[in-house]
Amino acid sequence: METGTQHPGHEQIRAQPEEERYIAPASPIALKRKIKITAVEAITKSKSTESAEFVLHVPSEYDYRYTAEHREEIIQKIKEAYKQACGKSMPIYGVPHHYLKDFVTTKSDRKKNLFKVPEELFRMKEEESPAEPDPMKALLDEVPNFQKTKGTSLYQKNKTEKSVMLDEFKILKVLGRGSFGRVYLAEMISNGRLYAIKELRKDVLIDTDQIQNTRIEKEIMKNANHPFLVNLDYVFQTIGRIYFVMKFMRGGELYTLITKEKRFAEPRARFYAAQIVLALGHLHRNKIIYRDVKPENILMDDDGYLCLTDFGLARFLEEDKKAMSFCGTPEYMAPEIITGEGHNRAADWWSLGVLIYEMLVGVPPFYHQNQNTMYQYITSRSVIFPDPVKHKITVSDLAKDLITKVWAHISPLVAAGEVTEGSAGSRAGGRRGHPQAPLLLHS
Repeated sequence: METGTQHPGHEQIRAQPEEERYIAPASPIALKRKIKITAVEAITKSKSTESAEFVLHVPSEYDYRYTAEHREEIIQKIKEAYKQACGKSMPIYGVPHHYLKDFVTTKSDRKKNLFKVPEELFRMKEEESPAEPDPMKALLDEVPNFQKTKGTSLYQKNKTEKSVMLDEFKILKVLGRGSFGRVYLAEMISNGRLYAIKELRKDVLIDTDQIQNTRIEKEIMKNANHPFLVNLDYVFQTIGRIYFVMKFMRGGELYTLITKEKRFAEPRARFYAAQIVLALGHLHRNKIIYRDVKPENILMDDDGYLCLTDFGLARFLEEDKKAMSFCGTPEYMAPEIITGEGHNRAADWWSLGVLIYEMLVGVPPFYHQNQNTMYQYITSRSVIFPDPVKHKITVSDLAKDLITKVWAHISPLVAAGEVTEGSAGSRAGGRRGHPQAPLLLHS
C-alpha cells in the first residue's frame, strides 16, 4: 500500500510485511531499495504545519528525505516496527522546516565521517504536537510558564538573602540552545540586574546519564569564586527542569572576537592569556581540572575582562591521581587524553598553549578537517609556526618559548625542540570555519 506521494528528489515509503521489517521505496516497476528497520537510528521531521517532510537517519549508509501526505501515520508504523525489532523507542526529533536540510547526511558527508542528527534538545516527547510554524515565537511562548512555575531553591551564593525563586525573574529573551536545554537572558525584578539562566531538562539528563555530572558541575561552580571564572549565583529546580543562574556577560564569546579580528597583537593576547592562567590556577588549587579550554568557553564582561565558563567537563581530581575519560574539544585536547594514558591538570595547560597559539596566529596549531588526522598531528607532529614573510604573521621568540614549554611535559617532539616555521593547517570546513585558514594550508 502506498502511503505517500513521490516528489522529485524524494523517495516514498511502502508498507512491508511485519516479519520482514524493511523500509523500501514504492515503485510501479520494481523495488529499488530496502532499508532494514534496525539500521534506522532516528527520525527528524519538520515541525511546520505547511510541511509533510521527514528524514530517516541511517548511519550505516546515508540519510533519506521524504515527503508523504500521511507522514504521521508512516512515522507511527516505523516506530512500532522499530519497537518490536529493537525493544526500545525510536528517537524522534522535531526541527523548524528551514533547518531540516541541515540534518540530512549525504553520501559526501559520510565520506567525511560526518553524521548529522539534531541535539537532544530537539527530541520530541510522545505528547508533543508537531505544529510549530515559528520556532522563535514558540521558544518565547514558553517563557511565561517559566515565571508561573514556582520552583525549589537548591543553592544561593549570598546566604543572607531570602530564597530567590523562579518567579522573581523576568525572561527577556533566549540567548542560545544547548544539548540539555536553553540559556535565557533574565532580569531580576527586584533590582533590575541581568543574569544568564541555563536550563537543564531532567528527562534529557536521565536519558543521557548526566545526573551525576550535573551534580558535579554544580559543586564545581560553587567553588569557582574568582574574578576570571563565571560564578554561580543561584540554582533552582522545578518538576521537569534545573536552572543555573549566573552573571550575564555582555561582551560575548572570545571566539566571536577572534573570528572578527582574525588574530590579536601579542600584548592583547598576553593580557587575555594571563587571565585564563589565573582562572585555571584557582581551579587547580581547589583540585579541579577544567578540560575544555577554548574560545567558545571564554566570555567577556562590560570592561573587557574575561571569564571562563561552562564547567560541564570539569572534575574534582587529587594531585596524585589521573582521569581516564576521553573528553574535550578535538582541536584543544592534550595528547594524553587522545592516547588514553590518563591525564591531570597538565592537560589544561596544553589547551592554554593551543589557545595562545590561536590568538596569535588565527587557527589552532594542529587543526585538520579530518578529526583522526588531527589526533595524529596532536600526538606526533611537531608544532609549526607561520612564516613571518610569507604569511605576514609574526610570533615572537618569547611567545614561541611559552607555547612550547607548556607542551614540553607531554610531546617528545616539542621537548626535543622540534619547532619549525612554515605553515599551519587549514581549519576551513571543520568544526568552525575561519576566513584566513586557506592562507595557511600547507603553503
